[in-house]
Amino acid sequence: MKAIDFDHNGKAYSLRFDFNAMARYESQAGETMSQFLGDRDEINRRGAIDVRRTIAILWASLNVRLPVDSVGGMVQEMGMLKASGLAAQAVGQALDLLNSDPSLPKDGADAGNAKKD
Repeated sequence: MKAIDFDHNGKAYSLRFDFNAMARYESQAGETMSQFLGDRDEINRRGAIDVRRTIAILWASLNVRLPVDSVGGMVQEMGMLKASGLAAQAVGQALDLLNSDPSLPKDGADAGNAKKD
């Protein structure tokens, strides 16, 4: 999984919304990923911004462990547009991971089941 890199106040950070980050999100937000993803379509339809979830997603997927309030401060400083864009990229990673099957060959990889004469 490729990291989502960004700078904030001259410091480099990265996000990875992997299974560990999803578990941290669930603990912090008090909801499962299924609940979040079910609500996401309604939120997108309304065009609403969900500050609590944005902060929780960034907090859970950051490459460094920071207090939630510190991540909230980062969001305030960078602006909700940038923060929600980063959170959306992280959610995209989670969706890719949740919908992947590691037992299948990667794109372009030889499955190894075709016999050549």
